[in-house]
Amino acid sequence: MSGTEKLALRRAGITTVESLATLKDFAPSIGGVDPRELVPAPGREALVRQLAATWPVGPRLDELVHRARSFRRSVRKDGTQALGHIPGKGSSSLPVSRPDVNPNLVRLYLDAQHDYLEGRIYLLGGLVVACWDGEPIARRSVIRCTEGPPNTAASERQLLVEWTRDLLRAVVELAVPDEPQDGTKTAPIHLVFFDRHEQRMLLEALARNFPPILEATPPLYDFLTQLAAFDSPIASYLDEEIRSSRNFPMTCQSLQSVATYLKFDWNRPDPYRQPFQARMFDYLGKLDIDGQTEWTTRRSRFGSSIPLEYAYAAWGELPLPGEGKGDEFADFRAVTPGLLRAFQGRRLEALEHVADSIPGNPNTQKTPFVLPDLAHYEDKADDLAHALHEFVTIERHVELGDWKRIRHAPPERRVLMGETLLARYCEEDQEPEIRERVRENLGKYHKKLEYEAAFRAAHPHAGKVELDKARRDETRWSPGGLWVRLRLESTGLDCDLDDALALTTLRAGDRLVLFSRWALDERLPEADRKPFTPTPKQMLYGDRVDLKKIVTARDEGSNRIVSGVVEVEFAPPRWGGAEGFVFGSIPRPLEDGQLCTLDHCPNSWYGSWCRQVVDGLCAGEPNALLDRLEGRPPVAAAPASLPGQARFLAGLYAFHAADLLHDFEESKRAYIGAYGRTPLLLVQGPPGTGKSYSTAFALFARIQAAMEEGRDFRVFVGCKTHAATDVLMKELLGVRERLGELRRSDPKRFKKYFDARLLDVPIDRVAPRDPPPDGVTHLIKDNAKPRGEPKNADIVLSDRWSLVALTPGGMYGLVKAKWPKDLFGQDFCDCLVLDEASQMNLPEALMAALPLSPDGQLIVVGDHRQMPPIVQHDWDSEARRTFRQYEVFASLFDTLRRLDPPMIRFAESFRLHSAVAEFLRQEVYRHDGIPFHSRKTDVLIARSHTDEMVAAVLRPEYPLTLVVHDEASSQMRNAFEQSLIELIIRTLADTSGYGLDATTGVGIVVPHRAQRAALQQAFPGLCVLDPESGLVARSAIDTVERFQGGERTVILVSATESDKGYLLASSEFLLDPRRLTVALSRAKQKMILVASRTVFELFSPEEEVFQNSLLWKNLLLRTCTTSLWKGSWGGQDVAVWGGRVDGPRPSQAT
Repeated sequence: MSGTEKLALRRAGITTVESLATLKDFAPSIGGVDPRELVPAPGREALVRQLAATWPVGPRLDELVHRARSFRRSVRKDGTQALGHIPGKGSSSLPVSRPDVNPNLVRLYLDAQHDYLEGRIYLLGGLVVACWDGEPIARRSVIRCTEGPPNTAASERQLLVEWTRDLLRAVVELAVPDEPQDGTKTAPIHLVFFDRHEQRMLLEALARNFPPILEATPPLYDFLTQLAAFDSPIASYLDEEIRSSRNFPMTCQSLQSVATYLKFDWNRPDPYRQPFQARMFDYLGKLDIDGQTEWTTRRSRFGSSIPLEYAYAAWGELPLPGEGKGDEFADFRAVTPGLLRAFQGRRLEALEHVADSIPGNPNTQKTPFVLPDLAHYEDKADDLAHALHEFVTIERHVELGDWKRIRHAPPERRVLMGETLLARYCEEDQEPEIRERVRENLGKYHKKLEYEAAFRAAHPHAGKVELDKARRDETRWSPGGLWVRLRLESTGLDCDLDDALALTTLRAGDRLVLFSRWALDERLPEADRKPFTPTPKQMLYGDRVDLKKIVTARDEGSNRIVSGVVEVEFAPPRWGGAEGFVFGSIPRPLEDGQLCTLDHCPNSWYGSWCRQVVDGLCAGEPNALLDRLEGRPPVAAAPASLPGQARFLAGLYAFHAADLLHDFEESKRAYIGAYGRTPLLLVQGPPGTGKSYSTAFALFARIQAAMEEGRDFRVFVGCKTHAATDVLMKELLGVRERLGELRRSDPKRFKKYFDARLLDVPIDRVAPRDPPPDGVTHLIKDNAKPRGEPKNADIVLSDRWSLVALTPGGMYGLVKAKWPKDLFGQDFCDCLVLDEASQMNLPEALMAALPLSPDGQLIVVGDHRQMPPIVQHDWDSEARRTFRQYEVFASLFDTLRRLDPPMIRFAESFRLHSAVAEFLRQEVYRHDGIPFHSRKTDVLIARSHTDEMVAAVLRPEYPLTLVVHDEASSQMRNAFEQSLIELIIRTLADTSGYGLDATTGVGIVVPHRAQRAALQQAFPGLCVLDPESGLVARSAIDTVERFQGGERTVILVSATESDKGYLLASSEFLLDPRRLTVALSRAKQKMILVASRTVFELFSPEEEVFQNSLLWKNLLLRTCTTSLWKGSWGGQDVAVWGGRVDGPRPSQAT
């Protein structure tokens, strides 16, 4: 149990093992109820509902109760009824091998031993067990050990190269392949580790030595990135399987203790217990209790690894005892290299023994791997394109792995995780035509099953059912377009429907997977079919539906949701996309009364498009952005300024001189009037500096230059998200309208400097989510147009000068629709602007650059001091040399910045108060040489407050305010901070006072979903609710990622984390200076930061963590230095500190 889980239980009053064990009782065995099921103990129903909806213990509540009961029975011996396993309706990740399921399964049991003194692997073991017809028929152990301490990189490299080569050879030689198809041999393969620590040690070692391993090993990367690694669980971790399905009494469930408990003989064929007794098998001892001698846990031996002393003893590297002193290593010295390797082999057999004791999942049919051809192997080139291929593939592996891991849990548990909703199909709830169509689909489905059964009976040896055309036509059906209503269910949940909907992350507009709660194996005779929880692999191919809306009804007394309906529309079955990124749906008809699950769809069409683009680049296809990334810019010289561009800038000067237009700072003048043909231009725009607004002027200046020269000039602008793209589009529209106003105000002056054709330049918005404003051409998706209408690419090409706004995905769709078989080399973009590029990764940027001509201009706008791209994998700890040479996980902006291209840096913010801007200049932007400043001095209106702390916090002359408290035990949720800020928020939102709303007035930034959910529930007035469902549609309370690009009059940050140990462990999250920069820079008049004193006093020996913490420390020690209030709140000391600008105005700072 984690510290966070213990804290959640203590807050609910569960402070002892006994109180946890008695929270639930076993259900009475009446009325068909499973007597293994837990139900709330009498009088504790409300507490169970509360805990079920409490993160993170809710999804684990039954498991924790079972373990507490087992502890009471085995340790306290108080007669508590307990089970030896954890009943569950989820599915194991361990596959079975039977004649009808995975008959030729190959299992690999893997173990790695790490030398923590040298930081390298010294011992590797792999046991390959191959099956045929469901029975093991061949096995081979592959064990390799270094000859001494792995004190050189070469020794570890040699170990890994030899081991991986021989292990993969063993798999190929022992596996009984399926019938060859297209000349390839296949077999399902499954890896088994005892825990993720062993896997991580192995993966990190592989990453350190990946290129040389590939040179000596068959195509390992291709082998591991086949579809089989995507749609089926490729690895199992026995400790997790034990935790989810077994209720063993041992305190320390290591490999040696679990295997021993399961009757594994460690003394066969040779005795291993005695030679490896010290720190391995010495965990048990006899204890005399009241005259009774019993075996009990004597020492804590949580680790499963072999103590390193045994290896050093085998190498003869242990120090000798001093003269006249005892030998502290005497227990280890008897081990020899041969004994060490033999023990490693026995450990692999123990892994197999433990795995065999855990029932596998008979419903998982693993996709077979294509076995490598050892005789024919060609390595791939090591270049940027292939590094991008690995990046996209690994990101998808991690993303899909997380999705599958969650779907192993039963749906009732997933509801408590916020991942799933339960809903029931009832005919009486449907429109008549829908009801009839569903019945018709069901009839055709059953008719098809009859025809298939008849075919199998007539052709028992046929590998595949093949119906004739007449029967195929007779039974063809599709659910596409069906709009059905499903009743939301809470039966079987520990929480009610109100809590389930508060926890859920499913929202209107989401694409979901709809699947039956219970599945049946229709290959079996009907009498033998038993319902089971669908496997993640089955759900990958479930029906796709679009969540249209959720309609709820509330109890008038409690105002809690008591019933609800979810409306979904079935998407037509769709196949295609890159392998492993998109899974087609296999339709299944609905039946009256059927209970279904709704889960997030695992498909990633966006990732699939990125993968297809990267595949083309690996094949040598052209891309202008890739050329620039690899240091191959166009050769043509770039003049400082084009004539038409210079005249445009002069016109802005002229209208400013006539007091008809504002001035532009020097950097913005350079952006607008220079760099007209620079192949690559970077623009760094700190918060509120008007990046999009200035970009619009710069683009019209470039279009005017092209008009004067008679050149076509089509500009594409885009951001990662639709919202940011729409902001940029509106700025383009606003500047075009502003130019029109200038002509109306002074036609003669306008004619002298500006080309009137600028006012007619079309602005197109391709495939937006929301209809664009008047003045912008709405280009809907090509696949949504009636047949015969022109393609979007044709519309764009029909204009010589145009501005086209779209996302990278919109660009892919535009090019794909016009040139479906030739994405590359369609050079019709003369200038590409990628905004918010600090959040854009390289594959999506390359997708956006598909039509950029080789001599076109690329303008990249962003700020590396703000939030980076969201990634799935922990790339900061990635040791593989590929990703040291090619940091393809970095943002587009960061990657290009390292190439040192021309860069423009904006300095003046038009959003922030000058005090906030000055703090950011001192702590952040001075490192970039930017004299960041603001002339804004607007503050909150001065008001009187009865509460002294609130009055101190809201003093308007201190636009930066810190509230520092002494609470120090919170992790992802902080009830004390919630109570502390409650009065502040209510004061700000009070319509009789400040009256700040949830849209533009006040914003509360939190780091974690748990704190966000708690605050949203406490302050419904700061949430925009869906009128039908009553669920949160938009909220002023959110994580910092959701606030980037937005602004509020007042921003309040709840740091939440206060536990020192947790802060140190997760410091890269909260203390990331980019997070604080974004949070601080959303406020226009007031910034309030609430944090524990431990945040400001945190000290870490790690250099990066120490540097990151300085931003927080300096906020308190250098900026907010005026004491405004001190006192006690909720039993904790609290201090309010204020910061404001004294001395020179920030705008004069250098």
